[in-house]
Amino acid sequence: MRARFAGALVVLALLVLGGVEAAWQFGLMKAGDAGAVWVDQGWGLTSRTLYGVNFGPASADEVDLEWGRVTLRGARVDLAAAKGGHSGLEGESSGLPPVEVVVEDLELLLGDRSLGVVSGSLDERGQGTLTGDATLQIPAPMGARAKLTVEHAVEHEHVTGSVRLVGILSDPPIVRVSSDDLVVTHELLSTRPMKLPPIEGELDIVEERLAGTVRVGELPVELVVDLGGEIRGTVDQGDAASVLAVFADIVPELRWAHVEGSISVDASWSTDGTWSLEQEIHHLGVSGAVNNLGTLRGGSLTYLVRDADGNRVPRETGDGHPEWTPLHRVSPHLIAAIIAAEDSAYYDHAGWSQESIDDALQANIEAGSVVRGGSTLSQQLAKNLYLDGERTLERKLRELVIAVELDRALGKRRVLELYVNVVEWGPGMWGVAAAADRYFLRQPEALPPNEAAFLAALLPDPRGYYTDWYLRDRASSVRIDWILENMANGGHLSSAEAEKWAREPLRFVPPPKD
Repeated sequence: MRARFAGALVVLALLVLGGVEAAWQFGLMKAGDAGAVWVDQGWGLTSRTLYGVNFGPASADEVDLEWGRVTLRGARVDLAAAKGGHSGLEGESSGLPPVEVVVEDLELLLGDRSLGVVSGSLDERGQGTLTGDATLQIPAPMGARAKLTVEHAVEHEHVTGSVRLVGILSDPPIVRVSSDDLVVTHELLSTRPMKLPPIEGELDIVEERLAGTVRVGELPVELVVDLGGEIRGTVDQGDAASVLAVFADIVPELRWAHVEGSISVDASWSTDGTWSLEQEIHHLGVSGAVNNLGTLRGGSLTYLVRDADGNRVPRETGDGHPEWTPLHRVSPHLIAAIIAAEDSAYYDHAGWSQESIDDALQANIEAGSVVRGGSTLSQQLAKNLYLDGERTLERKLRELVIAVELDRALGKRRVLELYVNVVEWGPGMWGVAAAADRYFLRQPEALPPNEAAFLAALLPDPRGYYTDWYLRDRASSVRIDWILENMANGGHLSSAEAEKWAREPLRFVPPPKD
């Protein structure tokens, strides 16, 4: 068996039957019966030239027929339309002599996309290798398949590297794809390039699409490549460790952490820049990502904060530190206000929220940038202790991995206790003791609901709100009232109490003089 492309060349070769007119006519008739058509032909004493030849997926601007030789010039073959099988004219039944086939500038196409141009010759048995931008091998033994090898350089704005494609002209055609040097560069992904794990797999060519399974590292992905320019990848209940390992180049915690659970993913990307991403996480568990859990459970703690100039400098806190406030000395109103403002499902999740992640993804895709984080309190603690403020998928993944372990290993109360002591409440104002004193000259345990709601309202942008609300003495009543309402919805306050405290004016300590 030979590939249909090889069959097309053989059919053209059948035209070389000798110098007599009857032989020429017989050869042309056999080519026509096999489906070959041409626009015009020229006649010589011992040769013929066909112009505008088409034979299934193959075509040629010009085919020169000489005694024992066929020369194709300006030929093209669409691999997406090629199929394996016999030419129907091979072997002794044809009664025709073998011929050499010379190919000059054969363009290999995949639909509308050019894979390169090759040239060369096939011997009298139809065997040979055509080389150029790619390599096309056509074997002689019956039953073999033609094989096309393309080393394709990827030079997209966001993806660089190389892909090796090996096409087998079977029915349907098969493409084996592999790469070990693809690098993704995108500001939403990371501030630095990300190298992908090795990729390999096998795709069928069906109409104008490639479809099949590829492995990205250890992760099997159902891949569909529309030759019009869209790529869609699907992972159904994939092993969470294998899914997250795709990002191991930019998430260092994944190199030593143990990850459990599964993740489903449905992602698409188009050459026009549009993309979509849907995911669902199931029973995610992480251990070994955080190397100082003992310190976090009790004792002195050092982490990095940003000073007034934006530089990251160390800050010390922890049990026994003068600025440390145990959770039992924090007003329950403040705890309720923080949960109402930042993470209403705090006691119901395991450090992450599927709903929050979905909402954030949708908002960020629509905006074309990271405009929403979707972080739980556990994730915010992970960010404050270990990460900087960059808005990228890299940081969100690191935040997720660390938060899941913190939530499990420390428990909800300890996470809250760490959170209120390490989070920023205004410029140079770290921890709830400093915040309660600066804004209201109170101890943390004495904060009433309206003041607690104000402090919780600061958390998304403490430095900005310090200026806009505190220095100008015009705190956002809309956000504070919303937090008080959520505190009532969560059962901490009654509706009447929420309304009462919403009417109560805030009395700030005067700002310090410059």
